[in-house]
Amino acid sequence: MAIYKRPDGTQLRIGKPFTLGGVQYPPNWLELSSDDEKIEIGIVIEPDPEPEPVDPIKQIDHFLSHSDEGLVRYAARAIEELLEERHAAGKFVHQRVIDLIAERKAKRAERAAI
Repeated sequence: MAIYKRPDGTQLRIGKPFTLGGVQYPPNWLELSSDDEKIEIGIVIEPDPEPEPVDPIKQIDHFLSHSDEGLVRYAARAIEELLEERHAAGKFVHQRVIDLIAERKAKRAERAAI
């Protein structure tokens, strides 16, 4: 995306209203206008600066050295969540078994009363 500047060099922000030459422009004007329209009112258009080349070895080293702690924390959280889910599932199954036993006892009691 290009950088838009006033003739005095101050940068214009996309999505923000601005005044130029006594005319107030709405927040979406930079997005909706053509480059020719921008140049016509005095806006200077500069291309985005090229990003610095990334050394893949440095990037990998940085990622590995900074991700070990995060990875351990993530794994600990995942294990904790699994244990909580397992515990909750165990409680559910236990309660369901108790409910089924109670239902069967009630049915037997009904049959015996008949």
